[in-house]
Amino acid sequence: MLPLICAVACGLCNIAVGWSMKGAQNAECRTVWFGGFGNGIALLLSLSFLPFFTGPWAVGGVWLIGIMLGGLFCAAIMLNVLANVMGPPSVAWSMANMGLLVPVVLAWFMGEMLCRTDLMMLAAFLLMLAAFQRGMTTAKDSIKTRPWLYGLLLAAVFLVNGLLMFCFKLNQLLFPAANKASLLVAMYGSGFFLFSLMVLRSRHSRRSRIAVSGSEMKWGVMLGAAISITQILMQSAMSLPAIIVFPLVQGLALIGGVGLMAYVYRETLNYFKIIGIIFGLIVIVLSVTR
Repeated sequence: MLPLICAVACGLCNIAVGWSMKGAQNAECRTVWFGGFGNGIALLLSLSFLPFFTGPWAVGGVWLIGIMLGGLFCAAIMLNVLANVMGPPSVAWSMANMGLLVPVVLAWFMGEMLCRTDLMMLAAFLLMLAAFQRGMTTAKDSIKTRPWLYGLLLAAVFLVNGLLMFCFKLNQLLFPAANKASLLVAMYGSGFFLFSLMVLRSRHSRRSRIAVSGSEMKWGVMLGAAISITQILMQSAMSLPAIIVFPLVQGLALIGGVGLMAYVYRETLNYFKIIGIIFGLIVIVLSVTR
């Protein structure tokens, strides 16, 4: 029963991750400060979890993957915030969740054979994109850049979030006995370092204000707490079969995140967008049945 509760709580915390990014964008927070606070809080929480997980924590390969994850996480924050600025949050959040297809494609390039389920996943993903495109047109959502640039931005959101998932999978494959929290310490520590460098660089700009706003602190703390607790809860839920954990966590995150942000920020969810979300859920279910 406890792993199932952890899986549900993990999905709910993942919703808070998407909400914090949209909230930061809506409050016009500077991404370097918002991201810096987020990584700092996540680092402190991950350090506090370190003694409660078994296994060696000083594994060089784990820390190397963690540093890579830190860079990807910084890029994911900046891209997701920018995508929320440029278009509907439901589309950006759905594309971020669909990043789970990237590990599947990379596995194919590494020699793993494609199966019928993979083709069904690809078809569902393409239908999701078509439904969202029709939904945005019908709802007359404003895109604050050229359509092809917005498409490239969504592709970058998809790719970077997918590479994040791939690195987590790679760490589990190569270092299954390592302390799970040590990867998070390396990830958020390197992310905090990168955002700190960006903050120091911004101080040399005369047009950049140095004082930190309450919104940047609030949304950054929410991001850091939600993302670190999400990862810890996911580890606790992994005693359940993957066929239960991943659809439950990702499905809650996708539906709950889109629904919450649409309600709070008054985005129009028409039939085509809802159909797109359904196709996204089909991709999630197929990804763990392949």
